[in-house]
Amino acid sequence: ECYASFKNLINYLVVGERERQVINDIFFKIDEHIEKETLITELNLSALPDLYGQFVRLIEYLIQNNEDDKDQIVIVLLNMLEVVTRDIMEEEVPSLLETAHNGSYVKYDVMTPLHQQRKYFSQLQFPVYSQKEAWKEKIKRL
Repeated sequence: ECYASFKNLINYLVVGERERQVINDIFFKIDEHIEKETLITELNLSALPDLYGQFVRLIEYLIQNNEDDKDQIVIVLLNMLEVVTRDIMEEEVPSLLETAHNGSYVKYDVMTPLHQQRKYFSQLQFPVYSQKEAWKEKIKRL
C-alpha cells in the first residue's frame, strides 16, 4: 500500500518527460520483481534505510508545500534516484542513468547553485495550490 501511494505521489509530482520515462522504467522493473516474487532475492535492499530517509525528507517538504523548498525537493528526488539506480537496482539497470541524462551522467556540484546547473526534475507539479488541505491529508497518510 505504501509503495502504491508513493508511486502515485511521484507520478503526480514529476511532469518532465525524461524524468517520467526513467521513473516509469524503475517502477516497471520493481513491479516485475513483485509479480515474480523476486524482489528480495534480486535487488539489493540493504539501501532501503537510505531511501526511507530521503522519503521522510520528501514528505516533510510536501507537507509544508512551500514554493521556496522546490530546489530542496529536487535534491531529495535526485538522492532517491541515485539510491535506487546505484544501490538497490545496481545489477538491474546498468544504463538507467545514461538514459536519464541523455547518454552521460551529470554530477551535481554542491558548490554551484542549483539554478546554474543542468537541471533534472526541474518540472515538478509543486507547490500544490488547489485543494491544499486535501493534499496535506493525502501526504500525511503516507
